[in-house]
Amino acid sequence: MSGRHLAEDELTPEQRRNPYTPPTPKPRRMPFDLPGFVLNRWTVAAFNELYYRRQAARGSFSSGWQGFFSPLDAIADWNRLYGRRGFIQYQCVLPLEEADAGIERLLDRIRQRGKASFLAVLKRMGPANEAPLSFPMEGYTLAVDLPLHGSEAERMVTDLNDITLEHAGRIYLAKDAVSRGDQVRAMYPRLEEWLALKARIDPQWHFRSRLSQRLGWHHD
Repeated sequence: MSGRHLAEDELTPEQRRNPYTPPTPKPRRMPFDLPGFVLNRWTVAAFNELYYRRQAARGSFSSGWQGFFSPLDAIADWNRLYGRRGFIQYQCVLPLEEADAGIERLLDRIRQRGKASFLAVLKRMGPANEAPLSFPMEGYTLAVDLPLHGSEAERMVTDLNDITLEHAGRIYLAKDAVSRGDQVRAMYPRLEEWLALKARIDPQWHFRSRLSQRLGWHHD
């Protein structure tokens, strides 16, 4: 499913009166944690097939920005779909010239591990800004939810990071919990520039996060 912004002359009279605040339906609530065995390669494949066919049958339609960009928000407590043990989300961005091959390899690795992704999002990205740790680049970003935890999550993310690095990409640090420091340094070549600025502003390193500690971005 792909979309584009509606032009003003494509809106209904009611939509034109308040074009930037689409109606927000009351979300349905997920009342309990699903058992861990429910999400597997077969149930996820069946869900994706049904969802694809449902969207294809609708043809072209208009949607508010919230429903288009955040469909899971229609279900309150949607994270309970993954059960008590939860999930991780892996998100990376690959440059245009590497995106096709890199994304295919990433998805193949996930399939090889037998870890079905209930949700995957692919988006076109524009260039980074001037910040040393800016995530975007001209290319495509892939985000996948994976029902993983503990050492299993670390092994999978390490494998996916290796593939991302081989295709000149990088991960989205705001969603990372298990990546190795050496991999992240290779993905962000301007990291030392940011660390130098941090050391100049806060030489005693009073301000730090668990992310920076895990990745070795601080001085004791």
